[in-house]
Amino acid sequence: MNLVYATSNQDKFREAQERLPGLQRENVDIIEIQGSPREIVADKVTKAYNAIGEPCVVDDASLMIEDLAGSPGPYVKDFLDGLSSERIGALFAGSRAKAVLFLGYSDAETTKLFQSTVEGCIVSPRGEGWGYEPVFQPDGYEGTWAELDVDDIKHRARAIDKLRAWLR
Repeated sequence: MNLVYATSNQDKFREAQERLPGLQRENVDIIEIQGSPREIVADKVTKAYNAIGEPCVVDDASLMIEDLAGSPGPYVKDFLDGLSSERIGALFAGSRAKAVLFLGYSDAETTKLFQSTVEGCIVSPRGEGWGYEPVFQPDGYEGTWAELDVDDIKHRARAIDKLRAWLR
């Protein structure tokens, strides 16, 4: 089966392709709705399938910082555009956080969502990474996602593994 990851983010695609060899990437311009992470991904994957016309996947990551009552949530990209990793680390170091990823799959007959949540805390930035990888330290590890070379503990990898098991 041909499967397309609708994303403009090369880093997301690289992570996904490592777990789903043969995955293709297409940059589809999708206007995101505002809503819950689940609503956002369901809408994005429907729009992506309509644009591509082939089985496809999309994702949407959320960072839920306890000291911000769960914000920025699915609006983490805009949050990161306004604050550097250094500033986030300085403001929220020690705050409990959840990294949540919804992965949506759609084909001509089915739309399915997969969720993965990793709990941890915000720390001062460490390591080379993108997004909030330098400031998110998952529970049970001494390093941030940017420092750790173990994709199995990342929310995207876990959600893709769920998709892969479902596709079998």
